[in-house]
Amino acid sequence: MHRGSESISMVEATPEYMAQHAERIQRWRDVLQSDPRRAVRMLTIRGLSSESIEGDTALDTPYVITRLGEIVKEKESRDVWAKLVDAGVVSAL
Repeated sequence: MHRGSESISMVEATPEYMAQHAERIQRWRDVLQSDPRRAVRMLTIRGLSSESIEGDTALDTPYVITRLGEIVKEKESRDVWAKLVDAGVVSAL
């Protein structure tokens, strides 16, 4: 519960984390276009200690979900979306 004038301090991410974050955003941007089946395999991972044959883990889920949301909205990404649907993204979600 937040009380009046008390402020909640924010934790700043380390530069290493931020660099890794940017790298993961770009990696999944590329993967969803080039290898839709890999993205679908990643979405079917269950548990934090499991990983796909490529080494993807559940920690990659936010990057894939975010990119999927972008793909759905981009007219120029319709062919990418069609490939994802063919790869089973609807069932994986």
